[in-house]
Amino acid sequence: LTSMCSPDPATYRVWRVRNPYPYDLQVRWDIYGTNQKGMIVAKANQDTFFESVATSGPNTCRVFVYGKQRHVKAGNPATCGFSKEYKQVNLTSMCSDAPSQTRRWRVRNPYPYDIPYTWDIYGSPHKGSGIAKANQDTFFESPATGGPNTCRLFINNKQHKVKASGGATCGHSCASGLALQPQAPSANRSTNLKVFPNPVSGTQFTVQLQHWQDLARATGQDPETMTATLELFDLYGRKLPVQVLNLGSGYFQLTLDQAHHGITLLRARVGKQYRYHKVQLTK
Repeated sequence: LTSMCSPDPATYRVWRVRNPYPYDLQVRWDIYGTNQKGMIVAKANQDTFFESVATSGPNTCRVFVYGKQRHVKAGNPATCGFSKEYKQVNLTSMCSDAPSQTRRWRVRNPYPYDIPYTWDIYGSPHKGSGIAKANQDTFFESPATGGPNTCRLFINNKQHKVKASGGATCGHSCASGLALQPQAPSANRSTNLKVFPNPVSGTQFTVQLQHWQDLARATGQDPETMTATLELFDLYGRKLPVQVLNLGSGYFQLTLDQAHHGITLLRARVGKQYRYHKVQLTK
């Protein structure tokens, strides 16, 4: 556990949990002497960040793994300052499954270092903060309001970008904000994904690449030994851990590490060809 600098330490503190192990860990945290507490998943071989509301005193955070206290740290009162470049960090209004209730935003960070940011919806009380991860897209949501739902992005306590929400409803191609890749015309016409059952109850489902022989030939593969990469993403663009078993003849069996709930996006890649399909998971 590490206490990080915060863009606004008088309002909130930022914490980092570093997990060096090749498996995810559930981590419980609290702020000692307060009623603040929460649970995060420390992703395998990654840093995971969370925030706590600033309080008077040392803002001491405790983290627990498997019910045992593992680390204790006092909050860092430092304000983040950036001498590093961040001009190309961009804010984009994304589609939303329910734009009358929530709007979705993407922060794109092309730099090789994390950048803290804050945001607000102009003319409303809605605001928040996050960490734009190095060389990644980071997503957040805001409650829908009347008017243009204009979002302002701040870096280093300075207004960096302003965007009005488009208010678009997600279809299959944009449900997780993943950009569709160029595809060969023959593969576009002939190949689709089928998922069954869908909705998925439990941790296992089957994917069929229809007209898989045509797709194999379009990508220069032998239809009998064709391989594909299948990945599953949640609405925040995070990849869910799945095991993929090639059953042959264009069929694949996917097994989740645990049951999930919500809308996800399945991405299938064969060569340089991509296919997408919305998958509803239910516990």
